[in-house]
Amino acid sequence: MTEQTPPELETQNSKLKTQNSKLETPNSQLETRQLATHNHPYRFDPVDVEQLRLLSRLPPGRRLQVMLDARELAVGLIRGRLRRQYPDLSLRELNLKVLEEIDRVQRTPPGP
Repeated sequence: MTEQTPPELETQNSKLKTQNSKLETPNSQLETRQLATHNHPYRFDPVDVEQLRLLSRLPPGRRLQVMLDARELAVGLIRGRLRRQYPDLSLRELNLKVLEEIDRVQRTPPGP
């Protein structure tokens, strides 16, 4: 028996195929995120099959670099949010807050 793709994901996949991810505007990214999570109980966006396909074509070293770049972005976003939240913290205290936040997220169980 063949598994059918939900209409929302078919729409998302067709949009992603017609857009060049490097030229995407923030509005189209927001629309894609809303479409992907609209009627789903996911805490995180569903897996982007097209993105995985593109990543699988990269050599291992480049895939690792993409992962490290994504991690750097995530840590930078956390650091920026905490700096706005606690503007008077020293660099050391801010770094400790960042590590606490990362530890808390890692201990969060997966699921809806």
